[in-house]
Amino acid sequence: RLDSLAEQLNDDLLYLSQVDHSIKEHIGIILSRYDAGDWSNYQTYHELQKYADSNKLINSIVYVTEQSDSLISTKLPVQYKDGTFYFQEDSTVLSFNPTPYYGASSGQLIYLCNEHLEHLIYFPPTQTTSDYVYFYVLNYSDIQQQLANMTSKELPAVAFVNKDKQIAIGVNDNLL
Repeated sequence: RLDSLAEQLNDDLLYLSQVDHSIKEHIGIILSRYDAGDWSNYQTYHELQKYADSNKLINSIVYVTEQSDSLISTKLPVQYKDGTFYFQEDSTVLSFNPTPYYGASSGQLIYLCNEHLEHLIYFPPTQTTSDYVYFYVLNYSDIQQQLANMTSKELPAVAFVNKDKQIAIGVNDNLL
């Protein structure tokens, strides 16, 4: 059962890599980096929304350009200031500074949380000199449901842990 889950998540992440490649090569999105106009932002939003809708793993795509000073999020309310993204839900704010992930040769899964808010981020490989940044907020509840579907009497708890061995997402993780 774990092999099946690992294969499904691997397939989802491979598809996410294909989406990522398509976004990097999309001429309309490339041109939007140099145009801060409302029409350009509108078109970019709709193109990104198509990509977000194409993969159940994606909750939202967040995209910011330095040159045109545009911030687009396909679903979640996000603000951007001084290199840091701020997710806000009601009165709770969760920050994400992508700087440590710049220049990575492979995509990074990043778990963000505070007392009231949690997000799982897929940060694609980027260049350190890039004038734009984008990343994917993954569908946390969908991943958690996939984990829940794997539990049984023999396997009562399932969780993903980060490099610091903290549980990022899990089902019955109190049993671990």
